[in-house]
Amino acid sequence: MNYLALRFDVDTHKCITSGVDNLLDLAKKYDNKFTFYVNTGRSVHPYSTFTSMLHSKKDNHVSKSAPSLSAFNKLGAYDYLYAAIVNPVIADYGKRQIQRIIDEGHELGLHGGRNHELWYQKYDEWSLESIRSEVQWGLDKLSEFGAPSVSGFASPHWKSNNKLAKVLKEFGFKYYSDLHGTKSVKISNKVIDNVSVNISGEPGGVGYFEYASASGMSDEQVIVDLFSRVGSTKYSIVYDHPYYSGVAKIALIEKVLLFAKKNKVKILTVDELRRKIKR
Repeated sequence: MNYLALRFDVDTHKCITSGVDNLLDLAKKYDNKFTFYVNTGRSVHPYSTFTSMLHSKKDNHVSKSAPSLSAFNKLGAYDYLYAAIVNPVIADYGKRQIQRIIDEGHELGLHGGRNHELWYQKYDEWSLESIRSEVQWGLDKLSEFGAPSVSGFASPHWKSNNKLAKVLKEFGFKYYSDLHGTKSVKISNKVIDNVSVNISGEPGGVGYFEYASASGMSDEQVIVDLFSRVGSTKYSIVYDHPYYSGVAKIALIEKVLLFAKKNKVKILTVDELRRKIKR
């Protein structure tokens, strides 16, 4: 049997509302569990490179990247401006959705701290204490929902190092997932487990379904490509964001779940998959 985890990084207000709700409804319909890493703080920072959201086909966070879509294209005009001007605290904006994730038995992980974009811009300059403060802030926000102990962490823009691993171990995290571009799921363990994503747009770690759309692939082509990758290795993790895969591509996600069920591909959370690999 092959195993597949669907990982969704929640980093905007549209992710947590429209996207997460749609994905949770679909998961309930097919009795599946997903993994959601939630950025509990704000999406953008007024003094960082907000104009990077204007790029259209290339992700400017890396010089050479797989095809991707601009934030404007993914969010739409209204939500793009809402993120830029209102820039709400996501954990406060999406209280109902976070509670649903917990109540319906999905994996809830942490995705950064106070500000998603600031993590990308400033992480390399932060001290151990600064990183500790960011993680503590995020955990405090999740604790407001009575969340059980949080096992997993995913850094904004994949930005991390051994300092983060040490902090996560202090807080009792079991793993983080900041590696991508591997042919199969790999687990490195210098401090705590670091679980790789093997199905994403590469190079650069672009959301897989976003990458496929930007590459001009049809839904049928995506299914063939995705499950050829899943079939080539026992364990797989596919990565994307709810504000795209949970809105524009929700019908495709349903096709993925149906194909997986028909072909006896078991859907797990990232942590379940991690623990199965380590047995």
